[in-house]
Amino acid sequence: MTRSSAPRAAGVIVQMLNSPLGNLVAAADTTGVCALLFADRRPLSGLMSQLKRWFGADVSSGDTRHLRRLRRELAEYFAGSRRRFTVPVSCRGTSFQQAVWGALREIPYGATASYADVAQRVGRPRAQRAVGLANHANRIAILIPCHRVVRQRGGLGGYAGGSWRKQFLLNLEQGLLRGS
Repeated sequence: MTRSSAPRAAGVIVQMLNSPLGNLVAAADTTGVCALLFADRRPLSGLMSQLKRWFGADVSSGDTRHLRRLRRELAEYFAGSRRRFTVPVSCRGTSFQQAVWGALREIPYGATASYADVAQRVGRPRAQRAVGLANHANRIAILIPCHRVVRQRGGLGGYAGGSWRKQFLLNLEQGLLRGS
């Protein structure tokens, strides 16, 4: 990977971030954050190849205004002082995935919704399974809060980052981690 301070046209800039959940791989293009992934879920070399395939662009390490803003907002979020992210995101997906991801961003901080609730919000009440697949396809963890989607009859449901991370994020947002 080459080092750069600004993305080239059609390039993706990647950076490793520390968090209470472990290392995160953050990626940004010229329009916003296009990926926020848990670094331990696959080898870094494989992840870099995956990013290149996903975005059809050169991937290099560096820093951008979007990544600087992301670092600041994530620090505030984990400190319990940020409830809504304002850093631009650059989501690529089908129109259904886009609708689901938009609905996820509307679930209030500290709240949860079921897969059925999200399906209802996107106008496809029988599409709970498809909502689950769109959740799984989300490449921007935390900012597009798929961790807020739980099973209708109780239970966490799945989470690409692992159930312990999902529980941590829910506890953080419900104020259960402050003062510990």
